[in-house]
Amino acid sequence: MLAALSLTGCLCMAILAGCAGTAQSASEPELEEATVVRVVDGDTLVADVGDQEEKIRLIGVDTPESVNPDASKNTERGKDASENTKAILTKGKSVWLEADAQDEDKYNRKLRYVWLEKPTDPNSREEAESKMLNAVLVKDGWADPMRIAPNTKWADLFQELDDAA
Repeated sequence: MLAALSLTGCLCMAILAGCAGTAQSASEPELEEATVVRVVDGDTLVADVGDQEEKIRLIGVDTPESVNPDASKNTERGKDASENTKAILTKGKSVWLEADAQDEDKYNRKLRYVWLEKPTDPNSREEAESKMLNAVLVKDGWADPMRIAPNTKWADLFQELDDAA
Protein backbone atom coordinates (compact mmCIF):
# COMPACT_ATOMS: atom_id res chain seq x y z
CA MET A 1 0.00 0.00 0.00
CA LEU A 2 2.82 2.39 0.93
CA ALA A 3 4.61 1.61 -2.34
CA ALA A 4 1.43 2.35 -4.28
CA LEU A 5 1.03 5.71 -2.51
CA SER A 6 4.68 6.52 -3.17
CA LEU A 7 4.28 5.64 -6.85
CA THR A 8 1.09 7.70 -7.02
CA GLY A 9 2.90 10.62 -5.38
CA CYS A 10 5.72 10.38 -7.92
CA LEU A 11 3.21 10.24 -10.76
CA CYS A 12 1.40 13.32 -9.43
CA MET A 13 4.69 15.19 -9.09
CA ALA A 14 5.62 14.27 -12.66
CA ILE A 15 2.25 15.47 -13.93
CA LEU A 16 2.56 18.72 -11.97
CA ALA A 17 6.09 19.25 -13.28
CA GLY A 18 4.80 18.71 -16.80
CA CYS A 19 2.03 21.23 -16.22
CA ALA A 20 4.51 23.76 -14.84
CA GLY A 21 6.68 23.26 -17.93
CA THR A 22 3.68 23.89 -20.15
CA ALA A 23 2.82 27.07 -18.27
CA GLN A 24 6.38 28.33 -18.67
CA SER A 25 6.45 27.70 -22.39
CA ALA A 26 3.20 29.68 -22.75
CA SER A 27 5.20 32.86 -22.00
CA GLU A 28 7.50 32.11 -24.91
CA PRO A 29 6.35 33.58 -28.21
CA GLU A 30 5.15 31.19 -30.85
CA LEU A 31 7.50 31.13 -33.82
CA GLU A 32 6.14 30.14 -37.20
CA GLU A 33 8.54 28.83 -39.82
CA ALA A 34 8.28 30.40 -43.27
CA THR A 35 10.18 30.39 -46.54
CA VAL A 36 11.23 33.60 -48.27
CA VAL A 37 9.61 34.03 -51.68
CA ARG A 38 10.90 37.54 -52.44
CA VAL A 39 11.84 40.85 -50.86
CA VAL A 40 9.58 43.80 -51.69
CA ASP A 41 11.77 46.49 -50.11
CA GLY A 42 13.96 47.06 -47.06
CA ASP A 43 11.22 46.31 -44.52
CA THR A 44 8.72 44.15 -46.42
CA LEU A 45 8.90 40.64 -47.85
CA VAL A 46 6.70 37.89 -49.22
CA ALA A 47 6.99 34.51 -47.55
CA ASP A 48 5.39 31.11 -47.90
CA VAL A 49 3.70 30.54 -44.57
CA GLY A 50 1.92 27.21 -44.25
CA ASP A 51 1.61 26.82 -48.03
CA GLN A 52 0.18 30.31 -48.43
CA GLU A 53 2.05 33.39 -49.63
CA GLU A 54 1.84 36.25 -47.16
CA LYS A 55 3.16 39.80 -47.36
CA ILE A 56 5.17 40.43 -44.18
CA ARG A 57 5.94 43.92 -42.78
CA LEU A 58 8.77 44.04 -40.25
CA ILE A 59 7.56 45.33 -36.88
CA GLY A 60 9.30 48.24 -35.21
CA VAL A 61 11.58 49.36 -38.02
CA ASP A 62 11.38 51.63 -41.02
CA THR A 63 13.65 51.76 -44.05
CA PRO A 64 13.67 54.56 -46.62
CA GLU A 65 11.34 54.18 -49.59
CA SER A 66 12.46 52.34 -52.72
CA VAL A 67 9.30 51.05 -54.44
CA ASN A 68 6.72 53.73 -53.66
CA PRO A 69 4.30 54.35 -56.57
CA ASP A 70 5.17 58.06 -56.11
CA ALA A 71 8.71 57.90 -57.52
CA SER A 72 9.61 61.21 -55.85
CA LYS A 73 9.48 59.42 -52.46
CA ASN A 74 12.01 56.76 -53.47
CA THR A 75 15.61 57.39 -52.43
CA GLU A 76 19.03 55.98 -53.20
CA ARG A 77 19.38 55.02 -49.53
CA GLY A 78 16.05 53.17 -49.83
CA LYS A 79 17.31 51.23 -52.85
CA ASP A 80 20.49 50.35 -50.93
CA ALA A 81 18.46 49.21 -47.89
CA SER A 82 16.28 47.08 -50.16
CA GLU A 83 19.35 45.49 -51.78
CA ASN A 84 20.79 44.78 -48.31
CA THR A 85 17.60 43.01 -47.24
CA LYS A 86 17.57 41.06 -50.51
CA ALA A 87 21.14 39.91 -49.83
CA ILE A 88 20.09 38.64 -46.38
CA LEU A 89 16.72 37.14 -47.35
CA THR A 90 17.52 35.05 -50.38
CA LYS A 91 14.73 33.16 -52.11
CA GLY A 92 14.06 29.84 -50.37
CA LYS A 93 15.67 30.88 -47.07
CA SER A 94 13.91 29.59 -43.94
CA VAL A 95 12.95 32.24 -41.39
CA TRP A 96 10.89 32.19 -38.20
CA LEU A 97 8.11 34.70 -37.73
CA GLU A 98 7.09 36.17 -34.38
CA ALA A 99 3.85 38.12 -34.01
CA ASP A 100 3.19 40.88 -31.49
CA ALA A 101 -0.14 42.36 -30.35
CA GLN A 102 -1.59 43.06 -33.82
CA ASP A 103 -1.66 40.50 -36.61
CA GLU A 104 -1.94 42.83 -39.62
CA ASP A 105 -1.54 46.47 -40.60
CA LYS A 106 -4.04 48.59 -42.53
CA TYR A 107 -2.57 47.28 -45.81
CA ASN A 108 -3.34 43.65 -44.83
CA ARG A 109 0.35 42.81 -44.38
CA LYS A 110 1.25 40.41 -41.57
CA LEU A 111 3.19 42.29 -38.88
CA ARG A 112 6.14 40.19 -37.72
CA TYR A 113 9.58 40.08 -36.19
CA VAL A 114 11.66 37.97 -38.57
CA TRP A 115 14.22 35.64 -37.04
CA LEU A 116 16.99 34.64 -39.47
CA GLU A 117 17.90 31.72 -37.27
CA LYS A 118 15.64 29.94 -34.81
CA PRO A 119 16.56 31.28 -31.37
CA THR A 120 17.17 28.97 -28.44
CA ASP A 121 15.51 31.64 -26.25
CA PRO A 122 13.07 33.83 -28.24
CA ASN A 123 13.00 36.35 -25.36
CA SER A 124 16.79 36.84 -25.34
CA ARG A 125 17.95 40.37 -26.21
CA GLU A 126 21.39 38.99 -27.07
CA GLU A 127 19.96 36.51 -29.55
CA ALA A 128 17.65 39.16 -31.03
CA GLU A 129 20.62 41.45 -31.74
CA SER A 130 22.27 38.87 -33.97
CA LYS A 131 19.46 36.59 -35.18
CA MET A 132 16.47 38.89 -35.72
CA LEU A 133 16.37 40.76 -39.03
CA ASN A 134 14.52 43.74 -37.54
CA ALA A 135 17.29 44.28 -34.96
CA VAL A 136 20.13 43.59 -37.41
CA LEU A 137 18.81 46.22 -39.83
CA VAL A 138 18.74 48.85 -37.06
CA LYS A 139 22.12 47.81 -35.65
CA ASP A 140 23.74 47.99 -39.08
CA GLY A 141 22.17 51.39 -39.89
CA TRP A 142 19.78 50.23 -42.64
CA ALA A 143 16.59 50.96 -40.67
CA ASP A 144 15.34 53.40 -38.08
CA PRO A 145 13.38 52.26 -35.05
CA MET A 146 9.64 52.92 -35.34
CA ARG A 147 7.57 52.49 -32.18
CA ILE A 148 3.90 51.90 -32.95
CA ALA A 149 1.81 50.72 -30.01
CA PRO A 150 0.70 48.12 -29.22
CA ASN A 151 3.47 46.29 -31.15
CA THR A 152 6.35 47.28 -28.89
CA LYS A 153 7.85 44.07 -27.48
CA TRP A 154 11.30 44.83 -28.96
CA ALA A 155 10.99 48.64 -29.29
CA ASP A 156 13.39 49.43 -26.44
CA LEU A 157 16.06 47.14 -27.90
CA PHE A 158 15.70 48.72 -31.36
CA GLN A 159 16.05 52.20 -29.86
CA GLU A 160 19.14 51.15 -27.87
CA LEU A 161 20.71 49.65 -30.99
CA ASP A 162 20.01 52.85 -32.91
CA ASP A 163 21.44 55.04 -30.14
CA ALA A 164 24.62 52.92 -30.06
CA ALA A 165 25.10 53.05 -33.85
